[in-house]
Amino acid sequence: MAKRGRPSKYSEDLVGDLVKYFDVDLYRTEEVNFFRRGKCITLKKRVPSDYPTIEGFCLSISIGKKTFYRWVKKHPEFRHAYRAAKGRQLRLLVHHGLLSNYNVSFSLFLMRNCFSKQELKLL
Repeated sequence: MAKRGRPSKYSEDLVGDLVKYFDVDLYRTEEVNFFRRGKCITLKKRVPSDYPTIEGFCLSISIGKKTFYRWVKKHPEFRHAYRAAKGRQLRLLVHHGLLSNYNVSFSLFLMRNCFSKQELKLL
């Protein structure tokens, strides 16, 4: 029986793309401009990096979350990259949560909703 539907967008390159998307430094440098006595002064400020999400990755490659999780189940190499991504998310969340760079209530919310007890054991 012939396969029906649109061909999958999955390719081996997406494994690297997933790892790269979640491989963010703990901090990023941001330039801040302000004026003092008529002069523009630029300072570099160290700020927490944006928290990468599965939804953001899906949006960046134009797929839905259902498709993403179907790939996680179907492709072992993508599943391995997914686990690495979850580990990077957890590292960022714990680091900035402990330093109160992220709102404490929101950090707890993310921890409870993004990481099941079973997932935390696997990481």
